[in-house]
Amino acid sequence: MTIFYSAEAGGFYHTAVHGERTIEVDGQQVANPDCRIPLLGDLVEVAQDDYMELLDAMRQDCEIVPGPDGHPLARSRFSTGPV
Repeated sequence: MTIFYSAEAGGFYHTAVHGERTIEVDGQQVANPDCRIPLLGDLVEVAQDDYMELLDAMRQDCEIVPGPDGHPLARSRFSTGPV
């Protein structure tokens, strides 16, 4: 499973839920017509461990915001900097 974050969409996309970007057909990789991951230019891949930490931070009333490089960061809802 691959996880992506989009600052533009403000959310995460999981290949296990939204479909793989490509599938193999007759030995070739082709675009998956059932993939629901948008073709946004700001998608960044998020490691599973980082994603789990972000989920935990959200449970502790943090919000997820894009960092300078576009990767998601947890930020306290009461401050302007990352946790």
